[in-house]
Amino acid sequence: MRFLHVGNLVFFGGVYANGDDAKKFLSEKYGNLSAFELKNSKDFNNDLMEADISMTVRLQIVYSKLSIKSIRSAYEESVGSRLQKFSGSDNKELLQRFTSQFKDEYKLPRGSLVELSKEPGYVVKTIIDGKEIGSMESSHYHRYHRF
Repeated sequence: MRFLHVGNLVFFGGVYANGDDAKKFLSEKYGNLSAFELKNSKDFNNDLMEADISMTVRLQIVYSKLSIKSIRSAYEESVGSRLQKFSGSDNKELLQRFTSQFKDEYKLPRGSLVELSKEPGYVVKTIIDGKEIGSMESSHYHRYHRF
């Protein structure tokens, strides 16, 4: 785990992938490459991030009094700029579908866990402290969320 930035916010967290899914996906394309070749591959990380495999970003709140509005704003800025940059089109409706899951009713005391999981079938699930607060299916969003 390490400190991760989403917009101007800092979390303690990490990215986790299903080992079997990742191994199967990666062995098909990279199975015959050496560790040195993998390390120097420009496509390796992009291929893994864009793969339709189970992957989770787990963020732990390190500040007390962090509001859900702050997280919603940080994701609008962070993910919104990537959607714009990589797709070249305006995806406000798609971004709104995602950020609308972060309702003001959710409290985020210090130590809360926010998990963003992408599942096979291009489904992105949002979980706060073990409770799924929403999900959406979108290959476009799944691709540019950049777990």
